[in-house]
Amino acid sequence: MYMKQYYVLVIIICSCLPLGLKAQWAVSGDAPDDYGYTWTSNLDADNGPTFSWIDITSIGTEVTGLTDDNFVGPFTMGIDFSYYWVSRSEVYIGSNGYLSFEPGNIASLSFGFPSTPNAGGPNDVIAPFMCDLSPVGVGNPGRVFYYQDTDNDRFIVSYINMPFWTQETSSAWRGSNSFQVIMDANDSTIIFQYLSQEGAWDPAYDDDASPMVVGIENLTGDIGLLVSNNRRPLPGIAVRFDPPVTALVDVPDVDVASVQNATSSGFFLPKAGTTGASSIGLSGVIENVGNIEINSPTEVIAQVTDNLGQLVFQEQANIATLAVGQEEQLDFQIPFNPPLPGSYEYNISLTNSEDINETNNTNSAEVIVVDTTGGVALLSYAVDDTANAVFGAGGGTGTGDGGGVYFDAFGYPVLVTAVDVGVGFLQGGPQPTAGFRVEIYQANPNLPAPGTLVYTRDVSLEELLDIAIENTFWNRIELETPVVITEGGFYVSWIQLDEAFLLIADQAGPISRRTFEILDNNWAQNRSVNEEDYWIRAQIDTRLIASSVDNTLTGLEAFELYPNPTSDAFNLGLSFSYPQQISISIYNSIGQKMKVLRPGRLQSLTEQVNVSGWAKGVYMVQIQTPEGETIKRISVQ
Repeated sequence: MYMKQYYVLVIIICSCLPLGLKAQWAVSGDAPDDYGYTWTSNLDADNGPTFSWIDITSIGTEVTGLTDDNFVGPFTMGIDFSYYWVSRSEVYIGSNGYLSFEPGNIASLSFGFPSTPNAGGPNDVIAPFMCDLSPVGVGNPGRVFYYQDTDNDRFIVSYINMPFWTQETSSAWRGSNSFQVIMDANDSTIIFQYLSQEGAWDPAYDDDASPMVVGIENLTGDIGLLVSNNRRPLPGIAVRFDPPVTALVDVPDVDVASVQNATSSGFFLPKAGTTGASSIGLSGVIENVGNIEINSPTEVIAQVTDNLGQLVFQEQANIATLAVGQEEQLDFQIPFNPPLPGSYEYNISLTNSEDINETNNTNSAEVIVVDTTGGVALLSYAVDDTANAVFGAGGGTGTGDGGGVYFDAFGYPVLVTAVDVGVGFLQGGPQPTAGFRVEIYQANPNLPAPGTLVYTRDVSLEELLDIAIENTFWNRIELETPVVITEGGFYVSWIQLDEAFLLIADQAGPISRRTFEILDNNWAQNRSVNEEDYWIRAQIDTRLIASSVDNTLTGLEAFELYPNPTSDAFNLGLSFSYPQQISISIYNSIGQKMKVLRPGRLQSLTEQVNVSGWAKGVYMVQIQTPEGETIKRISVQ
């Protein structure tokens, strides 16, 4: 288990004189990349850019939410910026000195940082100073700003006094680096500028191949320019990337942009015929990411296979043409009704006679089908097989480190009754002296991961024998009171209280892409998000789940309960398109009728219901008409 996974081969640059360092910095690139981009520095007196730092600290917006090894965004740039053959209007900002046009966490691995170009992803990266930087720790001066310079059609991002991460000091940072990126929509150039540079990366990186990467790459990752992967840019250096006047290649490129959700991440479904089950329409997005129009038809195949590789769903679609940048949403017509619980892979693939890039012609998402018939279900992306078990990349080597998993919901309310985690420690390594912490967070669309803390519990070392289940690697933490989730999803985290304990993961596909690493209590997308799933799962009570509000009652236009959850009262809002004979009843979780609200003939109703004397729990509000009934849940906390 590691806190930082490092990268390897290095030219060590000490505190040399500026002239010495300038001599090591190349004047310009040797040749254009395959698309035609070139780069030059201000050391080229005839063709290079002029160093001219733009101070945006008083006029720009400070970036919040950056921690060690994470990214935030997307941020609207206020311009349409042409980057390779794609127009971009939004960008993500990474704490490790990079920008990207697609979401993805870039952190150190066994060789350092991915050089450019690198088709392995994350791709679509602009790397002015991609290194192990950290904006956290006692007294850390690092800040990041962005500025929409719409008057001049530019977007500027400045890293100010951003230090290197280090394991050598108690504050876990040292040095200071100020640099910026200027994207100019007038000529599609990109300029890196370096105002100040003090200190060096942690010495452990000195044996790595790519301790610091400066360069750019396209969305497929196989075209780009590398300025350096082992040198620190000097103060006063400016580097400019110029696009070609005429692209060296026409790129007809059709991409499976997403499967079922924007990030093609795992999702849960109830087994057909069980609580909360309903037919689901599978979907995906196909995009022309090339620089020329696609005039030949694109054939698309959607397939779902079970864990034995057997086909359980298939549908085909055709897209006649695709303009440059066009996205086509495909909603497949055959409903997917999974008959058996387990892990499935939902894959979309495409073929097009013009397409020249096959690397993005397929994409997939994990589907977990849950059996809810027993009233209790386990939500888990991990394959429960010790033969596939490894120690996860998430977490680090100290307390406050760990891993987290995001769980979406297929119906509400979700009553989380227990959390299972799989942990171990290295054979022959130090024996643990303390346990671990389990946390549950309510996802909040207005907050970065993990949202709002709703449950936490420390598990002592002495408790572990009592809570071990199944193969003894799993540990079950029963919740004293169920955590109730009435909308959105939730996160479950495992936090080290002793660095000897390690979180188990599996690398058997399909992979959910729902994992997060936690370093010093700071969350970031797992750097191995595409390769592993953590042994973290949630036990839920399924007896109250409804897949959705049944709005099939004739004439029903609105049925609202708010606030939800509540502690003292809630408002009920109801309206029909014409008057109806209705009855309204409220039941508790065991079916006892708690209240009846004004039955009779009406078209609309707004009423406040006092629940201050009711026990905590989930209650069902039932609306009945001669046409049928519908139910919504309200949580009293």
